[in-house]
Amino acid sequence: MARPARRIDISEDADELLRELEISPHTHPKVRLRASILRLHRQGWSIPQLSAHFGRNHQAIHHDFTRFEERGIPGLADECPPGQPSKVTPEMEQFLHKQLREQRFWNAPLLCEALAQQFGVGIRPRALANHLQRLGYRWKRARYSPAQTLDPEIIAPHQASLEILKGALDSKLTLKYLDQTGLSLMLSVGATWFKRGSGQQFEIPTRWGSSGRINLIGTYSLHACEEVLEVRELEGSCNGDQVIAYLNTLASVGDPNQLTVVVLDNAPFHRSAKLREQRASWEQQGLFLRYLPPYAPFLNLIEEVWRKLKGILMPRRCDNAVTELRAALMTGLKILGAKFI
Repeated sequence: MARPARRIDISEDADELLRELEISPHTHPKVRLRASILRLHRQGWSIPQLSAHFGRNHQAIHHDFTRFEERGIPGLADECPPGQPSKVTPEMEQFLHKQLREQRFWNAPLLCEALAQQFGVGIRPRALANHLQRLGYRWKRARYSPAQTLDPEIIAPHQASLEILKGALDSKLTLKYLDQTGLSLMLSVGATWFKRGSGQQFEIPTRWGSSGRINLIGTYSLHACEEVLEVRELEGSCNGDQVIAYLNTLASVGDPNQLTVVVLDNAPFHRSAKLREQRASWEQQGLFLRYLPPYAPFLNLIEEVWRKLKGILMPRRCDNAVTELRAALMTGLKILGAKFI
């Protein structure tokens, strides 16, 4: 009698952490491979399918599963080879956890200095960085948070209603997340790797918005099992008239017998008097607007798409001309399968 196929349980929160490891440029290749294996397994792939796809034998896949079952996300990293015991004691680990909860930035050299002052122990930054990874930390760029924190009692009904809409997606319901974004010749600078001992390998020249900029309006469209990014390049800055023109396009290409819900934030040009006058006409065409609460950009799914486009698919941080920026933008949008409307 054949042994039942092995399955492991991977929660939605764990899958999100695995996804971050999968797309992060700082993740070790072996850890990224194991994260990809686990995510595909969660989607229903069997061990033979994973083995054939990644060129790994069945025993290696089983070992990857066991790593995750026994130690979770930290288990995806290889253990340190035998050698000198770590200088980082449990007391030091508690100290590190406390320091990293503070609302400030820490890098490995600064943490090494703090450990030296507190415990009188000298630790190399690279060794400490490896230890932090084993503790479940990862080197990543911080993100700005809204100026105000929204009351969870206000967020909860909006989250629930959006989940209901996503759960009801079928051939007669389309959910579109709308937002604008802009790209200048100088994109925000993130972390990168430099060769040890070489100092700074390159400098990124400044290119402010007056030198050239591309503005986009778009919708992340969910329809049945399909996900499509729709975009339009704007002339100049976004304003109410351009938002109305874009919504007119969405209404005109939709089917009046189907329901289209557009999710958008509370930007002033999303609530102009001219726009409110158009809502009745759009609703007759099957297009309805659904506003998010203030200070809740995380509820707008297209924000993650813009972040991926500008932070991952456009790795060059500075372009010399708008033509170069547009070429990089087109490449990124092509990877995302974007549709111009």
